[in-house]
Amino acid sequence: MKKAVGVSLALWAGTFLTGVGIGIFARARYVAVLTAVLEVAAIAALVICEGTGHSNMAMLSGLAAMAVPFLGALATCGAFAASLLRRALPWYSRNDSL
Repeated sequence: MKKAVGVSLALWAGTFLTGVGIGIFARARYVAVLTAVLEVAAIAALVICEGTGHSNMAMLSGLAAMAVPFLGALATCGAFAASLLRRALPWYSRNDSL
């Protein structure tokens, strides 16, 4: 049980840190939009697989449809944190008057 909790926390931290890595180069808004697009794609795949009778693929698409919003929110928070950090750095400031 302890190992499963450790692995779960490591995956959550990895998702957050991936968001931080993306946030260094992109805005948090782009990560949120990408999350929304992935959610729509997962729901579309779920509907298509259910309609064609592929139950195993429909189960995987359903799991993705449930996981994408949570993981996307973690990645968006990480990207927002990186964006705040990037704006706080004096040498990265986009304001040339300083």
